[in-house]
Order: sequence, then C-alpha cells, then structure tokens
Amino acid sequence: SWWRLNNAMCRYQEELDDSKFEDLPGWKVINEGTQNRIIECGRKFLTEQESKPEIWLGKGKIYFPAIAGYRAIKSFHEREPEFIEKQTPEFWKRWAPITLGMPLVSNDRENGKIIALAYKHAPNEVIATLDVLIDNEAQRYNGLLINDLLEDCLDERMSKFLLDKAQQQGFSPKAASEIIRFLLHHNDKATKEYVKSKIQVPLPTGEQEKAEIISSAASLLQNAVREDWEFLWDLILKDNEFGRALVFRAHDSPLRGSSVLQDISEFQLADLFIWLTKEFPPEEYKHPEGGGTVTPQISIGDWRDAVIRGLMEKGTAETCRQVERVANALPQYKWIKQYTLIEARRITTQKSWQPPEVNKDSVLDSIARFQQVLHSQQQPRVIRLWNQDRRRKKQPVISWPKDELDLSDELASHLNDDLKDRGIFVGREMMVTRVNRLDIHIKVFGRDQLGRPTDPSKVIIEIKGCWHSELDTAMETQLAGRYLSTNGCHHGIYLIGWFNCDAWNDPSDSRKQKVPNLTLTQAKEKFEQQAEALSAKHAFRVESLVLNTELL
Repeated sequence: SWWRLNNAMCRYQEELDDSKFEDLPGWKVINEGTQNRIIECGRKFLTEQESKPEIWLGKGKIYFPAIAGYRAIKSFHEREPEFIEKQTPEFWKRWAPITLGMPLVSNDRENGKIIALAYKHAPNEVIATLDVLIDNEAQRYNGLLINDLLEDCLDERMSKFLLDKAQQQGFSPKAASEIIRFLLHHNDKATKEYVKSKIQVPLPTGEQEKAEIISSAASLLQNAVREDWEFLWDLILKDNEFGRALVFRAHDSPLRGSSVLQDISEFQLADLFIWLTKEFPPEEYKHPEGGGTVTPQISIGDWRDAVIRGLMEKGTAETCRQVERVANALPQYKWIKQYTLIEARRITTQKSWQPPEVNKDSVLDSIARFQQVLHSQQQPRVIRLWNQDRRRKKQPVISWPKDELDLSDELASHLNDDLKDRGIFVGREMMVTRVNRLDIHIKVFGRDQLGRPTDPSKVIIEIKGCWHSELDTAMETQLAGRYLSTNGCHHGIYLIGWFNCDAWNDPSDSRKQKVPNLTLTQAKEKFEQQAEALSAKHAFRVESLVLNTELL
C-alpha cells in the first residue's frame, strides 16, 4: 500500500519529518515509470483512506498511514495544486487532523497553506484537533510549537478559540502567554481588550500578581498601535511605579520590536522622552566606558535615545516645535538645544525640499509657440522644413519635405532659446540634447539644500515625420518601451510633423504614398487617444502633438 511504499523509501524507520515523498531517499533511485505508478498510488490512497486520529491524536503514537497521507497532500499541493484545491469538505474532514498533527512538522509557509485549506473546508475538525494538540504541547513542553502555522487561519472563530483556550482554568501560564502574544502580534481586538482588562494601577502588593500585570502590559507594548500606547501612557502617568516596572520588564525585545514609535505623534514622543530622561537619566543609563555585557541600564538608555531620534527623523515642522519644548523642559541637557534641535531642523529642511522638475506644461506651451512661429504672417519658419526646386522657369515650384532631422534641429533650437529666454528654469541648469540623431532630451539639473547636484528631471520628445513606417507603433515601442521605461523619465511627448498638403508635389518623393489617409484633425484625435491609453497603462505620462507643417 501507499504508506508501506513511504516507509520503504525512507532510509531509517525514524524519518518522520514533513518531507514530500519526492524528497525521500528511495525516490531518487527509482526510474520514471515506477515513480509515475507511485504517484497514482498516492492519489488513490488520498481518495480512499483517512488519517484516523482516534488511533494516534494525543496518545503519543506514530501512525504511519496518516504520515504517508500528509506527504502525499504536500507533494500534490506543489505538483498538482488543482488536485488538492478541488477536494471536497469530506476529503478535508478525513485528512484535516494530520495537517496539524504531523510529527515534527516544520513552520514553513507550505505547511501553513495546507492547514489553511483544511480549515477552510473542515473548520470543526481543525479546531477539534488543535484543542487536543495545544493541551498536549502545553503539558509536554510547557509551551506551544504550532502557533506560527495558524497565521492564514486567523479568522474570528479561530481567534476566539485560541483566546478562550488561553483563559481556560488550569491551562499552562507559559502556553497561555504564548497564545496571547501570538494574537496580539496579529492585532486581535478581543485579545487586546482582554489584556487591557488585566492591567490595573496602582499595582498590587503581591509579587505574582504584579508580575502578571507587567508581563501583560509588556506584551501589549510590543504590539501596540497608537490607541494602545495612549492606554498605557495614561497608566504610566497615574502610577510611576507601573511605568518604571514596565520599562524594566520590556527593556529588551518588546521595546526593540515595537513599531509604536513610528505610530505616535511628535507631541507624544516628546512627552515620552521627557519622562524617560527624568526617570532614567543619561548619566546613569548609558553605555559604560570600555564596553561590557549588555545590562538593563544600557538597553533602557538605548531605547530612551531611540525616542528622541525617532522624533527628529519625523522631519516635520511639529518635530522642531516639540524638540524645542524638550530642550526647555530639560535645560540641564544643553546638547538638546545645541545639537538635537539643529539636527531636527536640518532633517526637516531636507525632507521638505523638492527637487526641480521639468515643467511638462511649459514644454508643451513652448511647442505651441513653435507652431505659431512656423506659420507667422511676417516670416513663417515652416519654409525651413521644406526643400524647393525653382530652377525651371515658367514651371510650378517643386516642393518636398526635408527629413525628420531638420524638424528636430529646428525644434531643439527653438526650445533651447524659448525656455531660457522666458526664465522658466531660472537658477537651474537646463540642457536640450539628443537621445539619438532625432529625438530631443530636455534635462533640468538642480542642487539640494546643501548645494549638492541632484539627479536631473527629464522630458523626452520622440519625433516622427508623417510618412514614417512605424508611425502607428513607435509611441509604444520606442517612446514608452525604450526611452521612458528604462531612463527613469516620467514625461514623454510623441511629436509628428504633418507635411501632407497639395504643395508636396515632387513626383519622385515616394514618402507621400506612405502618409496615412487622415486629415490633420483626424490625426490629432487618433494619436491623442493612443497617448491616453499608454498613460493609463504605465506610471509615466505620454502626450501626443501633431504639428501642422504644411507649406501654404
């Protein structure tokens, strides 16, 4: 049978870990045909058999058929996930106990996902199994091994079961504490309310009761959000003994692991630092000269100093006001005003500074002015974009567009002069360069508040003549796909010179035959829609401009 095959593939009888059957020693020495037959045997075994928890669960017994079934579930979950995920609740009722009760099961994510599947389809069986396992682990180890496997199962029902278990009369205090910490870590509201109900001030005189209250408060602090901190802070202000005992109890891992310093306000951080400095002054709670073992005095001093650093690093105007309040409240520590306040102002300035941006609208406005210049009544510059042959007397002038490079040259020259003349980038260095022969790259360089050069802000202009063979696709393949996706640039302009007009009369110029059969207005609408679609798909912005470069 399947389970005997599993044992045969083990090198030693005691190989009871949660390996997939493909990881067993014997699997690696058999041929593919035999492997396929074994796989089908495993599929049939899962379909027809069950884990029979009444034989082994909570009895300290090893039941090899159930272990072999778990190996099959784990292998198929990776090899053929659809086979496992399509199974019915009846299947999971039969196999749910071993997903939790597998001997020596490891805490990897794969095992947790399998337990979550079992819980989704057979919650009663999972909770009944868990009830037995928790009691067994609490009795044998005075703790729990399975908590981390339940992260994907923590709905309201599971959380209530675990919290009820932790409150059960006669249950192991150490195991209960582990359950409470697990639920607090996952921000279970009912658990937080339960823990808060156990914390009272003033502290009782009994050492055991006092220790339990401080332990609960430390667990809450380790997983606190702002409202939890406000609850604890109110108690600290009411009972100084409670506050000092909490800091001493939580001086190591809880305070180091807590994210509450990022969650509370600048005012709250300032209040905390003032209190910590008065209760645990820097001259006593500090690193000794010459180093040595980490003591509570060192850990508490480190956390006190982390509070003022956390306040400084928020980098807001309120930060500076609160650091100044701290300096006034603790005038004996002159370094707060001489160093900390200055550093807080520097960080705030640095965080509030914004790097220079190429004003895309300014570039678009400049191109609009270029369009006007091309067709101005006095000296229309559009003639610079056309070739003309006037050598034939009494014959019409032969005209044909210059190539895209000439359009690029004219536009680059205009942008360079126009943007600088209008002072749009005053105090910053602007460069109008080429990405390649044709396309224009506008860069604006600035300096940060310390005078250091910053990375440039950019706009890229892709230029095409209306005859270009990739006119319909280059906006996506070249501008978006090649330039914007790889250059860290957030703005691109797809500019088309629309030369199609009656004046284009050179019969030898084959380019005219490649121009789309569109009016100028239709071309503008088409490429604007394409630009909008691209912008919606990506993090950058694409604009389309069709220039009227007709020769009138």
